[in-house]
Amino acid sequence: MEAARIAHRIIVLNSNGYGIAGERKLPLLPGQRSDEAVFELVQDILKCDPIFRHIDDVDERRRP
Repeated sequence: MEAARIAHRIIVLNSNGYGIAGERKLPLLPGQRSDEAVFELVQDILKCDPIFRHIDDVDERRRP
């Protein structure tokens, strides 16, 4: 959620760690987004955006 508050854009690495899966430019400038707007933006991204929708399904820990 903090990234949505302070960033101009959010970049997501692919699940293999070998590149960028996608990026999203955020509306307004950092500091112009209200707490309510940040919360709504994050909820919308997590529910609707195909790049972010399954972000919690990926285990980032590498197995040796």
